[in-house]
Amino acid sequence: MKLSHKVILVSVLILLTYLVVEFIILQYEEYNERRGYCTAEGKFLSDKEKLKNIRVNLIVHHLQSRSKHYDDYNFSIVGISKYDLSNEEKVIDLMTQADFNKSWKENLGIIAIGSIPEYIDRRICLRDPRRCYDFSKARNGLPSLWNDDNNINIEYLRSLPENYSIIMREGSGVDLDIYPLSTLQQIDAKHYKISRYSINQRCCDQQEIKRRTPFIGNNLVNNSDPAKTAAYRLGEIGITPEPELRLDQIDGVIIDDFYVSDLYADSLLDQPQQVQKYGLLWSAGGLRKPVYKKNMKQEISITACGTIVEKK
Repeated sequence: MKLSHKVILVSVLILLTYLVVEFIILQYEEYNERRGYCTAEGKFLSDKEKLKNIRVNLIVHHLQSRSKHYDDYNFSIVGISKYDLSNEEKVIDLMTQADFNKSWKENLGIIAIGSIPEYIDRRICLRDPRRCYDFSKARNGLPSLWNDDNNINIEYLRSLPENYSIIMREGSGVDLDIYPLSTLQQIDAKHYKISRYSINQRCCDQQEIKRRTPFIGNNLVNNSDPAKTAAYRLGEIGITPEPELRLDQIDGVIIDDFYVSDLYADSLLDQPQQVQKYGLLWSAGGLRKPVYKKNMKQEISITACGTIVEKK
């Protein structure tokens, strides 16, 4: 047999051996998964251990899914709030105390962030050191969820207590999504659920309030009232009085977020305090809805190790 043929034969045998071993390992891991055994840690996890892994892996999942498709999430931010925001009224209370001269990160107690802009800049830096800079300036000195090698800081995530919350901003949208880690609940062996709240950034973010000032009601821009829309575009409508509505009047049943939107539909507000109040009232209207409280849960699929299974 020629030497070249021997080399090919040996290479094929090595490849086949590798594939057989990989197949055996895969079958072994799938068998362990079915019986609830965590292969990576070499044991059956207690409910407490699995829950801790889920809390860490939930943050990892959000960071990985956005960094993997960073072109679609190039302005997204995943923040860790020091507050337990499992109660809607706690969220509303934070919004009432918000300073419109501060960012949502300051007003909502963010202690660390993993931003996709920083992830992208770190990729560039790792390829070309000449294009590196002090990344902490962009996040105002807050700790990053990215390590220097652009991997996720797992050690930091494992140090977080169970009652912190995830707050995410997707791109340039107006909403902030809140996931209180303390609300994680088991459905069955492979599924958990977590509460999710959404609030309007105008409640508590200086940049968003500035960007949305003056506030322009729907009737003036969406042709829901053509006459008023035309008058606004012709400059015939000036600043209108702020609607009279108090936070304690919002019950989430009769007076909810839709009510607030309708009430402000003819408004043209030019003061940041007014715009902030609209964001607060609109957000509270949604948070206090009975149907909102009942249905705003996100189901999570997990492995035996507490790793999040990405939906296909």
